[in-house]
Amino acid sequence: MKRPIYYAIFIDDKSKIALLNAFKYLIPENWNQYCDHLTISFGKAKTETVKNYITNFIGHKVSFYIDSFGKSDKAIAVKTSDNIVISENTNAHITLAVNKKCSPKDSNDILNWINIDKIFINGIVDQFPRLHI
Repeated sequence: MKRPIYYAIFIDDKSKIALLNAFKYLIPENWNQYCDHLTISFGKAKTETVKNYITNFIGHKVSFYIDSFGKSDKAIAVKTSDNIVISENTNAHITLAVNKKCSPKDSNDILNWINIDKIFINGIVDQFPRLHI
């Protein structure tokens, strides 16, 4: 079996459509859209908390809310402060889109976030390459 590149909450199609529809007017046409997961850990989990979260939830459906929106000249993302979500990233977020010259990892550098009305998201905890589709 191939070693996981990362662990994430992979959002379902209904949630993806809801997020993209909610923010489509803020995404420039020439940007690449992503909107498919919230990273828990890139590579091997670095803390016991994250290891336990992955062990206990992998393959399970989870529901959480998005409550902030952030944008830079490189990336657009939404983030959550929901306690059900654990991430080794400073901000637990879903990258919606990136400038064509940029990478989804650039959403980790977004500094300015604004609070928004909660949007509820559903997904499944899994690894990439995916085991539970």
